[in-house]
Amino acid sequence: MIARIETIAVIGAGALGAVYASILHDLCPHSVCFISRGSRYDRLRRDGVVVNGKRYEITVVRPEEATPADLLIVGGVRGTPYVIANKFRSSRSSGDTLRNCEQV
Repeated sequence: MIARIETIAVIGAGALGAVYASILHDLCPHSVCFISRGSRYDRLRRDGVVVNGKRYEITVVRPEEATPADLLIVGGVRGTPYVIANKFRSSRSSGDTLRNCEQV
């Protein structure tokens, strides 16, 4: 069975992080957030991100405010993102993946 992905956190709002977050936001806006701090946190909260000319207001939380996510995407070095599935999430029923977001 494939575990249901209901929450996604993205660390790193550079080019790749912004693209992945925007794609996921288009699929299911309430399921994705950025984890950020300092001036980047302030800028993301104020301005959001722009990808291909479209502005996204994606939820932003500080690391100490973050809650466990089903999927963690960490912006990579030299253009390679790291995707980490959180195996220590609260128990949830398994089922379909993010493509069935409207049922979340």
